[in-house]
Amino acid sequence: MKNIPFLLIVLCFSLITNAQNQPLLHLKYEQNYTPTYSEVIEMFQLLDENYGNAVLLEKGLTDCGKPLHLFVINNEPEFNPEKIREQGKTVLLINNGIHPGEPEGIDASLWFADDVLRNKDGMAKLLENTVIIIIPVYNIGGHLNRSAYNRSGQTTPYETGFRGNYANLDLNRVVLQKFLLNGILTFFLIRTQQMVTTINTALL
Repeated sequence: MKNIPFLLIVLCFSLITNAQNQPLLHLKYEQNYTPTYSEVIEMFQLLDENYGNAVLLEKGLTDCGKPLHLFVINNEPEFNPEKIREQGKTVLLINNGIHPGEPEGIDASLWFADDVLRNKDGMAKLLENTVIIIIPVYNIGGHLNRSAYNRSGQTTPYETGFRGNYANLDLNRVVLQKFLLNGILTFFLIRTQQMVTTINTALL
């Protein structure tokens, strides 16, 4: 009888542990490292392969010739925009890597997607009325242009991407609005309620 409270604690702990999976992604913050473009896409592909309610899509080519990806997370394996609209769900678009020299959003979105999909601390509840779309890297050309000297005078990972894209344009100043309104993202956004957030970094 004395062991009953202990057994109940063990049982509760087991139920909590089973309700959330272990993380699939392992980022290297302690090594002052942010993943390369290929590593970012491979991580999202890994999540796609392991969770039926997430998918990595390609939506058109960017200026550097590589496709722009969308990573879509739902609470069920439904990714058709019309069906999502019929369900009355809100779409949250998270756009990363406009300035790849500021990679915090890229890293944070990988971590966030992994945590939501494995239901860390009940985070899967976010998907009850919301579909999350993540652009892993918006400025792919800039992200490919990695160097230890792209953000001189600022605290960053050892190597980061460059502010300008393949054509050396600043997407946060020149063409972001045009791309968002007229580009491939309308595939989801014009059909649903929407919220758009762009993750940038201001370092003083």
